[in-house]
Amino acid sequence: MMFLITCALLLRIEPLRAITFFGTDNPAFHTTAPTGVFTNSGWQWQVSGGICATAIGPHHLATARHLGFNPGLEFIYQGLRYRAIRVSWADTGDLAMLEVAGRIGSFAPLYRGTNEVGKTIVMHGRGTQRGDPVYGPPPNGTQVRGWLWGGSDFLLRWGTNRVEDTYDTTPKDRITGSYLISHFSNRGGSDLATFAVGDSGGGSFLRDTDGAWKLAGVNYGVEAQFNSSTNGAGFYATLFDRRGFYTFDEDLQAWTIDPDKINEPRTELYMTRISSNLAWIDSQLERDPAVDWPILESAANATGPFAEHEAYAVTVDLKQIVINAGPQKAFFRLRSTTSLRLKGPTVKDGQFVFTYE
Repeated sequence: MMFLITCALLLRIEPLRAITFFGTDNPAFHTTAPTGVFTNSGWQWQVSGGICATAIGPHHLATARHLGFNPGLEFIYQGLRYRAIRVSWADTGDLAMLEVAGRIGSFAPLYRGTNEVGKTIVMHGRGTQRGDPVYGPPPNGTQVRGWLWGGSDFLLRWGTNRVEDTYDTTPKDRITGSYLISHFSNRGGSDLATFAVGDSGGGSFLRDTDGAWKLAGVNYGVEAQFNSSTNGAGFYATLFDRRGFYTFDEDLQAWTIDPDKINEPRTELYMTRISSNLAWIDSQLERDPAVDWPILESAANATGPFAEHEAYAVTVDLKQIVINAGPQKAFFRLRSTTSLRLKGPTVKDGQFVFTYE
């Protein structure tokens, strides 16, 4: 599902490119919005196609910093193509925010508590499928210990896990910030999920005391680089039992068996912790826009009252505004610091396309 971490947060971090499940290798598993107890648990606030990001405000999305996104990035959210006009990075942790021109109609609430440990988490990402089995213990084991990373299909998937711990980095670590930690083992049931390449930046959600699912983490990394000996390049895999496998020690520049992991079958996955970054996130949500763009207003009648349209995408350099077409009649106008004229709309692929001058 995402960025990879090897032996621990202080060891080598590898840039990654799907949610991997313990109980199935079916590529269609959990590729539609969840129902039942997991209804509205974050699926509806994920970007469609290409990247992983979660809408968290009328003009902002949260994603992973290590993905290296820049202004000009285009993506589709709830049917509209938006373009990033600013990308901001948190001072600590693997967190970035994308700012767009226009308005995002629906966005995730943020988890503002600090009692994440012990809670079920619903994770989202679009990474690799489950590959061939990995057998152990080395060198000629016959027990299935996990699976290699398979091919990428970039389908959005969701899975569940539990927050087992939190981790605040120290000066000796090669990264900074505060993280939620979950485990992948053979003790969590068939629905248990973890990350693989492609899941970076996806949103992980907890149910708050008011019953609402809220964004608690942004997918960061997973222990995934292993070797069955001290030679060679090793392999990337999702292991639920890591005993007997080597990981690469960045300081020693050698494959070693971590003494802290000898009796620990599980592997760990990490999410940048939202609750530790709330001050920075709130400051970004309150910033003035990076560029000026006209506000599209709509009303059911020509005489109003007019209010900002619930969702629209503005491409500033093209002077273009796009909305999803609806069944009701509506009237539109622009609100701007300068005198502008709204033209159109034309209809294309079920959307209204306006221009302004």
